[in-house]
Amino acid sequence: MIAFQDYVAILNLYARYEHLGDAADPVVHSDCFTADGSLIAGGRLLASSRQQIANYRRESIAARQDRVRRHYITNIQLDSSDESVVHGQCYVQAWDYGADGRVGLFACGTYEDIIKREEGTWRFLRRTLTIDYQSSPTSYSGPVISTGGSSGVSGPTSPPNP
Repeated sequence: MIAFQDYVAILNLYARYEHLGDAADPVVHSDCFTADGSLIAGGRLLASSRQQIANYRRESIAARQDRVRRHYITNIQLDSSDESVVHGQCYVQAWDYGADGRVGLFACGTYEDIIKREEGTWRFLRRTLTIDYQSSPTSYSGPVISTGGSSGVSGPTSPPNP
Protein backbone atom coordinates (compact mmCIF):
# COMPACT_ATOMS: atom_id res chain seq x y z
CA MET A 1 0.00 0.00 0.00
CA ILE A 2 1.21 3.49 -0.84
CA ALA A 3 1.53 5.88 2.11
CA PHE A 4 -0.69 8.96 1.85
CA GLN A 5 2.26 11.40 1.62
CA ASP A 6 3.83 9.32 -1.15
CA TYR A 7 0.52 9.10 -3.01
CA VAL A 8 0.14 12.89 -2.98
CA ALA A 9 3.81 13.40 -3.97
CA ILE A 10 3.37 11.07 -6.97
CA LEU A 11 0.15 12.80 -8.06
CA ASN A 12 2.09 16.08 -7.90
CA LEU A 13 4.82 14.50 -10.03
CA TYR A 14 2.23 13.69 -12.72
CA ALA A 15 0.89 17.25 -12.64
CA ARG A 16 4.37 18.83 -12.53
CA TYR A 17 5.48 16.78 -15.55
CA GLU A 18 2.61 18.10 -17.68
CA HIS A 19 2.80 21.70 -16.44
CA LEU A 20 6.56 21.93 -16.95
CA GLY A 21 6.31 20.28 -20.37
CA ASP A 22 3.70 22.82 -21.43
CA ALA A 23 5.68 25.71 -19.92
CA ALA A 24 8.60 25.06 -22.30
CA ASP A 25 11.31 24.58 -19.69
CA PRO A 26 13.05 21.39 -20.87
CA VAL A 27 15.75 21.30 -18.19
CA VAL A 28 13.39 21.65 -15.22
CA HIS A 29 10.96 19.27 -16.96
CA SER A 30 13.66 16.61 -17.26
CA ASP A 31 14.14 16.72 -13.48
CA CYS A 32 10.87 14.75 -13.24
CA PHE A 33 12.98 11.73 -14.30
CA THR A 34 15.63 9.76 -12.47
CA ALA A 35 19.19 10.33 -13.69
CA ASP A 36 18.87 7.22 -15.87
CA GLY A 37 15.19 7.75 -16.68
CA SER A 38 13.81 6.84 -20.09
CA LEU A 39 11.02 8.05 -22.34
CA ILE A 40 9.47 5.62 -24.83
CA ALA A 41 6.76 6.36 -27.42
CA GLY A 42 5.45 4.36 -30.32
CA GLY A 43 7.75 1.49 -29.36
CA ARG A 44 10.84 3.68 -29.71
CA LEU A 45 13.26 4.78 -27.06
CA LEU A 46 13.30 8.57 -27.40
CA ALA A 47 15.64 9.35 -24.51
CA SER A 48 17.50 7.48 -21.78
CA SER A 49 18.90 10.17 -19.46
CA ARG A 50 17.85 13.53 -18.07
CA GLN A 51 20.04 15.33 -20.62
CA GLN A 52 18.56 13.39 -23.54
CA ILE A 53 15.05 14.00 -22.20
CA ALA A 54 15.76 17.75 -21.99
CA ASN A 55 17.10 17.71 -25.58
CA TYR A 56 14.07 15.75 -26.81
CA ARG A 57 11.68 18.16 -25.08
CA ARG A 58 13.56 21.18 -26.51
CA GLU A 59 13.16 19.80 -30.06
CA SER A 60 9.54 18.89 -29.40
CA ILE A 61 8.73 22.43 -28.29
CA ALA A 62 10.50 23.94 -31.32
CA ALA A 63 8.50 21.70 -33.66
CA ARG A 64 5.24 23.17 -32.34
CA GLN A 65 6.06 26.48 -34.05
CA ASP A 66 3.39 29.01 -33.07
CA ARG A 67 1.08 26.51 -31.36
CA VAL A 68 0.63 26.25 -27.63
CA ARG A 69 0.18 22.67 -26.46
CA ARG A 70 -1.65 21.71 -23.28
CA HIS A 71 -1.63 18.22 -21.79
CA TYR A 72 -4.45 16.86 -19.66
CA ILE A 73 -4.12 13.64 -17.66
CA THR A 74 -6.92 11.60 -16.11
CA ASN A 75 -7.64 8.30 -14.39
CA ILE A 76 -4.30 8.02 -12.61
CA GLN A 77 -3.88 4.56 -11.13
CA LEU A 78 -0.97 3.72 -8.82
CA ASP A 79 0.17 0.31 -7.60
CA SER A 80 3.05 -0.17 -5.21
CA SER A 81 5.55 -2.96 -5.69
CA ASP A 82 7.65 -1.86 -2.70
CA GLU A 83 8.50 1.25 -0.67
CA SER A 84 10.68 2.75 -3.40
CA VAL A 85 8.97 1.71 -6.66
CA VAL A 86 5.43 2.42 -7.88
CA HIS A 87 3.76 1.44 -11.14
CA GLY A 88 1.46 4.08 -12.56
CA GLN A 89 -0.92 4.47 -15.47
CA CYS A 90 -3.00 7.35 -16.77
CA TYR A 91 -4.75 8.64 -19.85
CA VAL A 92 -3.35 11.71 -21.60
CA GLN A 93 -4.76 14.18 -24.11
CA ALA A 94 -2.68 16.81 -25.90
CA TRP A 95 -4.52 19.82 -27.31
CA ASP A 96 -3.08 22.43 -29.65
CA TYR A 97 -4.06 26.09 -29.40
CA GLY A 98 -3.10 27.98 -32.56
CA ALA A 99 -2.24 31.66 -32.85
CA ASP A 100 -5.23 31.90 -35.21
CA GLY A 101 -7.60 30.87 -32.41
CA ARG A 102 -8.07 27.31 -33.60
CA VAL A 103 -8.11 24.56 -30.99
CA GLY A 104 -7.80 20.88 -31.75
CA LEU A 105 -7.03 17.54 -30.22
CA PHE A 106 -3.49 16.64 -31.29
CA ALA A 107 -3.21 13.22 -29.67
CA CYS A 108 -4.47 10.97 -26.91
CA GLY A 109 -3.20 7.80 -25.35
CA THR A 110 -1.97 6.07 -22.24
CA TYR A 111 1.15 6.44 -20.12
CA GLU A 112 2.52 3.33 -18.38
CA ASP A 113 5.03 4.41 -15.76
CA ILE A 114 7.61 3.08 -13.37
CA ILE A 115 8.16 5.66 -10.64
CA LYS A 116 11.10 5.43 -8.27
CA ARG A 117 12.03 7.25 -5.09
CA GLU A 118 15.46 8.78 -5.72
CA GLU A 119 17.14 10.66 -2.90
CA GLY A 120 13.78 11.09 -1.16
CA THR A 121 11.99 12.41 -4.27
CA TRP A 122 9.61 10.48 -6.53
CA ARG A 123 10.65 10.57 -10.20
CA PHE A 124 9.82 8.69 -13.37
CA LEU A 125 12.24 5.87 -14.06
CA ARG A 126 10.43 4.96 -17.28
CA ARG A 127 7.49 6.57 -19.12
CA THR A 128 5.99 4.57 -21.95
CA LEU A 129 3.45 6.36 -24.12
CA THR A 130 1.02 4.41 -26.27
CA ILE A 131 -0.84 6.63 -28.75
CA ASP A 132 -4.49 5.79 -29.38
CA TYR A 133 -5.13 8.71 -31.72
CA GLN A 134 -3.03 11.35 -33.45
CA SER A 135 -4.64 14.12 -35.49
CA SER A 136 -2.48 13.72 -38.56
CA PRO A 137 0.61 11.85 -39.61
CA THR A 138 3.68 13.94 -38.90
CA SER A 139 7.19 13.53 -40.08
CA TYR A 140 9.24 13.09 -36.98
CA SER A 141 12.61 14.81 -36.97
CA GLY A 142 13.55 14.48 -33.31
CA PRO A 143 16.08 12.14 -31.78
CA VAL A 144 15.41 8.40 -31.74
CA ILE A 145 17.92 6.39 -29.77
CA SER A 146 16.66 2.91 -30.55
CA THR A 147 14.00 1.28 -32.67
CA GLY A 148 15.11 -2.27 -32.05
CA GLY A 149 13.87 -4.95 -29.71
CA SER A 150 10.44 -5.96 -28.64
CA SER A 151 9.11 -3.47 -26.11
CA GLY A 152 5.54 -4.73 -26.16
CA VAL A 153 4.46 -1.17 -26.92
CA SER A 154 2.18 -0.47 -29.84
CA GLY A 155 1.80 2.89 -31.47
CA PRO A 156 2.33 4.89 -34.64
CA THR A 157 5.24 4.29 -36.94
CA SER A 158 6.51 7.82 -36.23
CA PRO A 159 7.00 8.85 -32.61
CA PRO A 160 4.64 11.62 -31.57
CA ASN A 161 5.60 15.11 -30.58
CA PRO A 162 3.82 15.02 -27.19
